[in-house]
Amino acid sequence: MATSLVVARLVGPSVLGTIAYGLAFVSVFTFVCDFGTGTAHMRLIAEGRDEIECNGTFLQIKLVLVTAFTLIVIGAFALQKYYFKIPFESKAHEIIILLYLIIVTINQLVTILTTHWAAKMEQAKQDIPSFIQTVLYQILRVILAVIGFKAIALVVGNLFSVLIILPLYYYIARGMKFGSFNKSLFKEYVTLSLPVIVVIICQTLIFSLDKVILQNTSNSKEVGLYSAAFVLGSFVQAIEGSTGLLFFPYFSKHISLFNWEKVNFTLRKYERTIFSFVLPIGLAAAVFSDLMISITYGKKFLGSEQVFSIIIISFLVSLTNLPYINIITGFRLFKIAAWIWVINVLFFLGFCYVFVSPKMLGLGGRGMALSLLCTNIVSLAQYQYQIWRRKDINRFPGWSIVLFNIIYFTAVYLIYSRIISHSILFKLSGFIISLAVFLGLSIILKIVKKEELKVVLEIVNLEKMKHYIKHEIFKHK
Repeated sequence: MATSLVVARLVGPSVLGTIAYGLAFVSVFTFVCDFGTGTAHMRLIAEGRDEIECNGTFLQIKLVLVTAFTLIVIGAFALQKYYFKIPFESKAHEIIILLYLIIVTINQLVTILTTHWAAKMEQAKQDIPSFIQTVLYQILRVILAVIGFKAIALVVGNLFSVLIILPLYYYIARGMKFGSFNKSLFKEYVTLSLPVIVVIICQTLIFSLDKVILQNTSNSKEVGLYSAAFVLGSFVQAIEGSTGLLFFPYFSKHISLFNWEKVNFTLRKYERTIFSFVLPIGLAAAVFSDLMISITYGKKFLGSEQVFSIIIISFLVSLTNLPYINIITGFRLFKIAAWIWVINVLFFLGFCYVFVSPKMLGLGGRGMALSLLCTNIVSLAQYQYQIWRRKDINRFPGWSIVLFNIIYFTAVYLIYSRIISHSILFKLSGFIISLAVFLGLSIILKIVKKEELKVVLEIVNLEKMKHYIKHEIFKHK
């Protein structure tokens, strides 16, 4: 995120928007690479099925799907350019789409390994190569941006970082074994995947169409401002992404064993941590959004403050919803999940028409952010209802924490909005003080317990992290 801010300052919103659109164009079709088979693979291994047979069957399925994905993206590109004769904004847009096709194809092939590790809850094996690749790419793109290169060169740097890390994936996966294709097992993959296919398609449409719709209703600069706000809020998405990879196999395992005590204990622990610590930081960032944009992006990105405020709240709603989604899929209620996501897509498209379409409100990036927020709220309501129907799952009794967050930061916003000061130091002091007062009041009112502070501090226990990584990466069985 830090290097994204540096690069954004150097290249400006138009270049950032061009890159974001190219990735979004390719990502719209990524559901073809999976079709729910990744979820099925994780489910089967988590339930104790033969890993070698599962790996071999999954490998064959993924190779076919990734090949189909590549052909479909090329077909969509050709249809737009040559058949429908809808021009791309520039030649750079076309080249970047093709470069991202190569990058995404390679990354999808890598998921053959990472999905297996996710099923085994071997987080370090997933994260270490990804971390190294990300660091390498960030260094490269900062250097390229400083030199003066623009969109195409930055994406080429991304491709280089993807290619150079492949030997490390090979090294870590050297102990994995792959059996031959198993027809009966393939039928189970299909059975488990069918309801998930709808979920995968809907998720991909919502999380990729936003930038495509913005590009077609505005321009690359508007996409760049919207994408900048997205990147700045990515710390919340990072929590959601990594936690989600652990939650699905964890909940699947304990639900299959009818171990409701484990499920409920983990759910409560997650909710209290998110509501007590992540939610206030996110809401504070939303209130002081002008400060966040000024510090990180500078004057080039003025106008994305409101987008950031809405986006960060949208991400917080999605983060809250994460365990409920994984519990419902852990119950194998894929049909219910599929219907929920179909409803989400319909609401999302409807919100986009109202908030983004030039024929209606035409709010651009703000409208797209509002569309995502409203869609996430609709999704949360649906999953809450489904959890309420499951008698084995204890509902969270501490919504008072959420209410306290909302009341407190609404008061902070009302005070902050009436103070006229252009001093960044003054605003930064206000941000820090608002969080400190919130934490103090929470402890005094016993909304946040001291034991919960210890849990949060354990997250940054470097010694435990070092031991875990050494054990998982270097202890070859």
